[in-house]
Amino acid sequence: LDGHEWHAFAIALTDPWTNQHSILVAVAGDWTKKLAENCRVNQLPEHIWIRKIKGLGFMYSIHAYRKVLIVCTGAGIAPAL
Repeated sequence: LDGHEWHAFAIALTDPWTNQHSILVAVAGDWTKKLAENCRVNQLPEHIWIRKIKGLGFMYSIHAYRKVLIVCTGAGIAPAL
């Protein structure tokens, strides 16, 4: 990965105690294919730059309700998993 491309990914999980974030990435082109191949052989990226982390997001607000129905598709499904 050359480090010159950028891709938007949704944060699927945030752990406030360890300050770690998890993302889900599906192979959709050459860049994500190379990223997946590198991760399979434990060649993880040395650096990942985050342009902006938004607030807690809509999934946090579901705790205000007893029952919630969530319908998601595409790349936006990651926070709901």
